Amino acid sequence: MARLRSSGPNGWKDLCKAYLTEARWYHNGYLPTLEEYLENAWVSISGNIAISTAYCINNYVTAKELEQFSSGYPDIVRYSSMNLRLYNDLATSTAELERGDVNKVVQCYMRDKNVTELVALKEINEMIWKYWKLINAEIMSNCAFGKYLKNTASNIARMAQCIYQNGDGYGMPDGETKDQISKLLFEPIKLI
Repeated sequence: MARLRSSGPNGWKDLCKAYLTEARWYHNGYLPTLEEYLENAWVSISGNIAISTAYCINNYVTAKELEQFSSGYPDIVRYSSMNLRLYNDLATSTAELERGDVNKVVQCYMRDKNVTELVALKEINEMIWKYWKLINAEIMSNCAFGKYLKNTASNIARMAQCIYQNGDGYGMPDGETKDQISKLLFEPIKLI
């Protein structure tokens, strides 16, 4: 299991550093490479914070697991956060660029690989499936972390797919995403 960055008390520090990196890119007019963008973006989406927090407050966590978690993020945290970032970027990049935000994965991919937007979108979707395969492999593995961490991390990726599959279901929650959530929460389930 590769340790990517420290977590625990440093999770918020990592997130703030990632935000600062994006702010520097924006204010300096810097266009990151695809690799630079992805290395920062999986943290700046804050999936690491959501997963770490949910994991550390569950009733089943052991002292041994917390000690292992404090030395760095498990791979499944990065894979899940990466899918959250990729789904988010695919759905929100157009609106965010119009507001003056930094380039997203689509623009970085197009520039680095010298391809059209259509090709970049296809390849980014392939990246998403690659990370789904890695998430599933982690779920099936005998890693040191229990079922709760695996479920939490995979559910973050599932949530991202649900929220962003039909556009920006978070920032602009109209249309299909709003209908799905409304039906889930407010409409009774009809048994046949």
